[in-house]
Amino acid sequence: RYEQLLHFFEALTEFVAAILISGFKSNSTCYARMKSDFRSFLREGSFEKSTFGTWILVVENLGAMGRKALKEWDKDNKEKEVPDVLLAFRTENTAFLEMIFSEKLLDILKSASRYRNLWLGHSGAVDEVEASQRRIELEALLSEARSVMGRCWVGFEMVRALSLNFSAGAYYAKVEKLMGVRTPFLVAEVVLVEPLDDQKLYFFDQKSGRGLEIVPLVKVLASPRSAQNACYFYNRTDKDGVRFVSYYFGSDAEIVDKFSDTKQLISELLP
Repeated sequence: RYEQLLHFFEALTEFVAAILISGFKSNSTCYARMKSDFRSFLREGSFEKSTFGTWILVVENLGAMGRKALKEWDKDNKEKEVPDVLLAFRTENTAFLEMIFSEKLLDILKSASRYRNLWLGHSGAVDEVEASQRRIELEALLSEARSVMGRCWVGFEMVRALSLNFSAGAYYAKVEKLMGVRTPFLVAEVVLVEPLDDQKLYFFDQKSGRGLEIVPLVKVLASPRSAQNACYFYNRTDKDGVRFVSYYFGSDAEIVDKFSDTKQLISELLP
């Protein structure tokens, strides 16, 4: 059970990193700045093999940029221009931005990373008592994560478009809400101010009617053997192709394919 919780935190860290990269990538100025910063704190080849530590560094540095933008912006002053960093995330949900940029969330992820390095990288056999203690410590971290997130995901949901129509200056779409453990996913009708690509995933803000395209570090794919949908995370690039892993789906825990969109992103982020 403690190993499953470690998997959860590793997935959560890459998930948060993917959201942050997605936001900065959606604005050309922010994207150029992000890539320049990556070269200052990441080594060459950092993205070719995904590690817990790499995603921690991404969350730490991009989160700091986001916090600075939030601090400098007076959201109560309607005449003050909203910073590019905040506009880039396509949402008016400032509670979500405060959460995704927060130092508290970063501290939780760092603690989980330290546990993983200590327990899986530098330890011997584990008995029942020790395993139980580790589970208790990670469950405490999980409670902290829930406390930081609260209901921030409500109203800023991961979706995939099924159909799209344009009428009277607005886009009307049917989308799958990629949430929860049950499939098929809930289908909803939404109104958009800009279209969605049905081959990509988005975080959709109902209030703004805009979607933030999620970079292809996270994919919802049908398992080759069972055809069940599962969430997969980018793992590494090697001679066989691009490898994605699922942290909870045992039937097909790994999928290797060309995934040219992911390969292009990796080459862009840290040439």
